[in-house]
Order: sequence, then structure tokens, then C-alpha cells
Amino acid sequence: MKKFILVAVFAIFCLGSNALARGVSEPILRIGVHVGIGTTGYWDYPSESLVGSDDWGGVAADLGGVFKFRINDILNFITELNFGLNVVSRDIAFGRNRQTYYTQEETRTILKTDLPLLIRVWPLEYGFFDAGVQINANFWSTSNKEYHDADGNSLQSVSGDLETWKVRTNVTSLVFGFGLGGVIGDLGFRFILDLDRIHKNDKISYYNDGKEIYPYDEYVKIKSEKNIPGPSEKPTVFENKTKIWTLQFVVNYYFDLKSSR
Repeated sequence: MKKFILVAVFAIFCLGSNALARGVSEPILRIGVHVGIGTTGYWDYPSESLVGSDDWGGVAADLGGVFKFRINDILNFITELNFGLNVVSRDIAFGRNRQTYYTQEETRTILKTDLPLLIRVWPLEYGFFDAGVQINANFWSTSNKEYHDADGNSLQSVSGDLETWKVRTNVTSLVFGFGLGGVIGDLGFRFILDLDRIHKNDKISYYNDGKEIYPYDEYVKIKSEKNIPGPSEKPTVFENKTKIWTLQFVVNYYFDLKSSR
């Protein structure tokens, strides 16, 4: 990721003052293509040890259309309609006395549409700052857990609509960005911070069977598949406010509409 960021910064400064230079004949409305890719993770994650460490990390990408409205020489309104992908994962080692018995690899995936609504300010001829909100609509999600022994051999796979990953549909985000650009396009960095929790439920349940700790519904599912009676005790319930953050490198390319100023 560090190499990616360095390449992105180099591209901005190499292209900003040449191919993307702003011109005085820029039309009022520009329509183009938007591409964004970067890194993502969680914030406001539960601190309880039963939930596991906040070692989540992954990739977030967007592809769609962009509309830029020129208000005056230093002010624009930017909106986009994108299809987005968010994939995060983490590995957890289980064991005692520094000896690993098995590991768990969990991957969570979201497909969504997002609608940024941004105000763009040009304090410099080629440089801009963005600020605004983004409305996200999550329409598909899944999770998958793979268990491996200490030697890396596969033990079990659990997937589906588990309690630990039931995603809410509508999420609002704050957006901040900066970059270089002009008539034919722009490129820069964008930081997206969700204000709403990503989980549908604001509570999450875990169960300790005396040996290991499980998400409660996962534990019930495993016992059911093995025809073993489920737990008789109630699970431990935690508050869950987990939200998503994203840092992306974004590129917008505008079509030539032959519009007048």
C-alpha cells in the first residue's frame, strides 16, 4: 500500500500541471467517468476482548459516473453515482501458553451504490479541496470464516448471513479530499468516514463454552450441523457501533461536451 500511495502522489504532481491544467473555457457542466481504489478498515470497534482484535484491513473500490457543476472560478459542486466494493479480512490465532492450536481467517464483503455530494474549492490554479457527504446503499453482503490447524490444514468453513455480519442498508459518510485537476479531469486522495454503524443490529452476542469463544449464532449453527444440542446458557451481549473508514486514490475523466462557458 505504501508503494501505491507513493505512485499516486507522483502521478498527481507529474500530471497536474500539464495534462490536467485548467482552462478559462471550462463549461458549466462536465460529465465523466469516476474510478477510485484504496484501503479500508473499521473504527469505533468494540473494545471487549470476546469480540477479538481490531486487525481488520482490506480494499475498497468504486466505479461510476461523475457530474461537475461550475459555480464560479473557485467553486464547484461535484456529485457521482458509483458502484462500490468493500472487502476486509483478519486472521486470529487461538491457543494457550504461546502455542497456536488453530487459526481463523474471516473475510467480509459488501457491494453497494454510493452518491457523494461535494463542494470543491480551488484555492490554487491547479489544486482543490473537497468536502461533503456520501450516501451509501448496501445491497449485498457476505462473510466467510476459514479455520486451519497449526500446520495450515483446513479444518472447517462457516459462511452465510451470520449475526456478526448482517449489514444495514443505508449509511451516511463524511468525505474530505484534495488533489490536482482541470478541464479534462482530476485526480487526488479522498478520505471517507462512515457516521452510521455498518451492522444492522446494535448488539452482538458471544458464547463461551468453557473452552473457546464463539459468536452465538455461529456456535448454534455448528452444533446443529453436528446434531448436538445447543447451549443452555444465555450469550454475553455487547454494544456494537462498528463503522467503516476508507482512504482512496480517485481519478475523474471528463468528456468533451462542447458546452459554452
